[in-house]
Amino acid sequence: MESTPVRIEELLAHASWVRSLAARLVRDQATAEDVTQEVWASALSSPPRERSNLRGWLSAAVRSTVHSMQRGEQRRRNREEIAHVAREQAGPAELFERGQLHRELVEQVLALEEPLRSIVLAHWFEGSSVAEAGRRLGLSERVARLRLDAAHEILRQGLDRKHGGRESWSLAFLEWTRSKAATAGSRDAGVRDVAAG
Repeated sequence: MESTPVRIEELLAHASWVRSLAARLVRDQATAEDVTQEVWASALSSPPRERSNLRGWLSAAVRSTVHSMQRGEQRRRNREEIAHVAREQAGPAELFERGQLHRELVEQVLALEEPLRSIVLAHWFEGSSVAEAGRRLGLSERVARLRLDAAHEILRQGLDRKHGGRESWSLAFLEWTRSKAATAGSRDAGVRDVAAG
């Protein structure tokens, strides 16, 4: 005789127990909440087949989710450490090249005409999101994004002309930002947007 699938309501009856188990395993309320949400997402997409031990199934799902998140966090820390070591070990020639790249990008941005310059400065150099930068400048997010995209294209074309094509400068910009990726903010994301376009 076939059993009917376990309904989500049956699993949600154990919601406080799941939240409590997650909190005990990760000892951080925000992460515990993330774990709990992942468990419910998993339960919705692939519910257990048997009702006989729902708490056992949920316990395994919580532990698996915690383990997966911890592995992801450890990988992120490893990447940050590698990037930090790479920055610390940069030689004088590489530091000089990075300085030149940074100066060149700043000069290109400052040479933009308004209203493009303001959106780039607000987004890259002050770290505002596109929506925040747009609000500050009295623009909708859509218009702000269009202006930022237009500015990126102008910057790419200027760098293309100066360096004889995209290949000769984009790799240098991407390598520069790759070493900064672990601590990257909007400024570095902006550099990658220009180089990757």
